[in-house]
Amino acid sequence: MSVTREIILCIPGPWKDRKALIQSLVDAHGSRYLCVGVAVLDTETSDTVELDLEGPNSVMRKAFYASGLDDDVLDKIGRHQLTAYLHFPLDLPSQRKRMLAWASVFQKAGGIAIKIESCGLSHGWERWHEWMGSAYVVDQYRASVILAGGAEGWYSCGMHHFGLPDATSNAGNEEGHSLLDAFNRYLLVESPKLESGHTFSIGVNSPKWRVEHIEDNRFAEEDLFYNSNGLWSLSRL
Repeated sequence: MSVTREIILCIPGPWKDRKALIQSLVDAHGSRYLCVGVAVLDTETSDTVELDLEGPNSVMRKAFYASGLDDDVLDKIGRHQLTAYLHFPLDLPSQRKRMLAWASVFQKAGGIAIKIESCGLSHGWERWHEWMGSAYVVDQYRASVILAGGAEGWYSCGMHHFGLPDATSNAGNEEGHSLLDAFNRYLLVESPKLESGHTFSIGVNSPKWRVEHIEDNRFAEEDLFYNSNGLWSLSRL
């Protein structure tokens, strides 16, 4: 079965239904944007983005809790009436400016905050524009890649946005977090030609880690978190 790889942006809003969203788009932008079937058309550029709409979700506030938003904004998210899901090809470097532009369209129409469904990372609008709008790939990485783990190990989710494998390690706590963060940044900034058996170290006097390329068996292939590029598994030498 063919699986479509996508970046999906989640934007909850106060709109009570599709008609109310369309009116908010008109109020914010005049007649520039038209909702046509399952897409929104920019009449000035002829660009279109696929749009899904879903009603209120009882866990939406919780989904944004880790984004650093204050309670007032989180409460607005909790009272959302409709959520807009915008679909983009899974290629952040080529789609980033489109993502920023279309997210701003819905922000100005009343969108409360934003979450990247293909990694689970959520943002308030100020942080979204600061990080995703930055020309530096490390800031874009901060906006679109999440590190998860604890005492027993860590893994990343979101490197597939850049067409790269994610990383995992059984190194725990702060050591594991720092290791994967440094390794992912190394992949993005240096574009190394890695192979299984190569080693990686954060610094000259830091521990060395053996890297091995493995399949991503954390998620089903149809899951938005699934990385078809696989994983780099780091183990201590």
